[in-house]
Amino acid sequence: MRAELADDSPAGRLYGESLATALAVYVAGRYGMRRAARRSHRGGMPARRLRRVLDYIGGNLTGDLGVTELARVAGMSPHYFSELFRKSVGRPPHQYVLRQRIERAKESLRNPKRSVLEAGLSAGFENPSHFARAFRRLVGATPRQFRAG
Repeated sequence: MRAELADDSPAGRLYGESLATALAVYVAGRYGMRRAARRSHRGGMPARRLRRVLDYIGGNLTGDLGVTELARVAGMSPHYFSELFRKSVGRPPHQYVLRQRIERAKESLRNPKRSVLEAGLSAGFENPSHFARAFRRLVGATPRQFRAG
């Protein structure tokens, strides 16, 4: 976890906070004095709260988003938020944000007047190497190959 945070993960501190929250819940559940009854989160996050969070992510993709910040927008604890977000969207918050950044970069790459560097920065990636690595991993091609194809 420390290596991921020190390496400036493409997902930013969101990924690190997700790992830290999961670790804290595990330790509390495993070594806590009393086991709490698990709640069922069948339906996911209420639609109004989910829309508020998704709109917030869309408007702040270039920033360093964190689970705590997104949970505050939803009015929930970070752990509860992460569970309901995953049930509602089908992926954890850090993966959702990363994919949204890739989609925004793909839109920018379709504009021939924008450079690859500009496309990555405008999508919220902090540096070109993280952008290229994440783009290749999720799209299957480098940003230049995507633009050419």
